[in-house]
Amino acid sequence: MPGMTREECLRSVLANGSAIRFASAEHRDDKEIVLAAVAQHGEALQHASAALQADKDVVLAAVGSSGLALALVADDALRADAEVVAAAVERHGEALLFADDSLRAHKPTVLLAVRKNGYALEDALGGLRGDREVVLAAVGAHGCALRYASEALRSDRGVVTAAVASNGHALRFASASLRRCRPTVLTALRSRGQALGECTGDAAPLKADREVVAVAVSQDGLALTYAELSLRGDAELVRLACAQVGSVTGLGVL
Repeated sequence: MPGMTREECLRSVLANGSAIRFASAEHRDDKEIVLAAVAQHGEALQHASAALQADKDVVLAAVGSSGLALALVADDALRADAEVVAAAVERHGEALLFADDSLRAHKPTVLLAVRKNGYALEDALGGLRGDREVVLAAVGAHGCALRYASEALRSDRGVVTAAVASNGHALRFASASLRRCRPTVLTALRSRGQALGECTGDAAPLKADREVVAVAVSQDGLALTYAELSLRGDAELVRLACAQVGSVTGLGVL
């Protein structure tokens, strides 16, 4: 966009923020133009002048558009700014990874992040992966975020129940004792019938439990493929499975 007037440049970035990469140095140092660009496309921050990349107003606009633009912030003070990081993680929870360590260990900030994206729990510091409130928020958003919880909380029945209710496959990340806990397994199967496949090791006998298998196939007929062989030909279980998938084709049970 060399040779463009200021007004032409402004119209261009309002339509496509990333177009600022073609702007003149003068326009990349124009706060109004840069604000318009990053509000439309957060990652356009990288093309702003060094001075504006360190401007809090500009950075707030960028992370408000795309939380992951926090990765482009070179100013350590802004990565440690609670307002900036909160705006970023409220947009994309996984932006927590790019925050200063002090905020990755700050419970209110981490709660914002995991409520948006439960998997942001992986990037929490300061023992927050062992904080029950934080972990419950994370597994409420994404059940399989349980994998990043502390060992103690992966043995907490309330936490695990919340996780498997959100996504039955989170059962694989629970402690061994809860993976073979019948009520916990039933909760998982009501969420994802094919979580029956997570019943391995000491939990394998549950695949031969007719009531457990019935719950699984009532949620997902294909779960019958994970049942103990003696139950795969059970007429009532096959009927339940077919009610879900429409036919025995693909069940691999006959």
